[in-house]
Amino acid sequence: MRRLLPISMLVMAAWVMVLMRPVAAAEPVGLELVLTADGSGSIDDEELALQRRGYAETITHPQVLDAIRSGFRQAIAVAYVE
Repeated sequence: MRRLLPISMLVMAAWVMVLMRPVAAAEPVGLELVLTADGSGSIDDEELALQRRGYAETITHPQVLDAIRSGFRQAIAVAYVE
């Protein structure tokens, strides 16, 4: 069974994304990514938590971070919507 990560990992992932780029208004990025999760109640809390963990684990994975850093702009914009 996979180790389950707390929701705080999603928050940490968001901070990683913020700290990876210099502070600037309207900074150009190589990709604008919108991640969505079904928070409408049509799935149970466990499934929603699985979606959150999946996103958090993915955007903090070393290969994903390397890919972002190797892009033309070396930055992406990420929005998470529930």
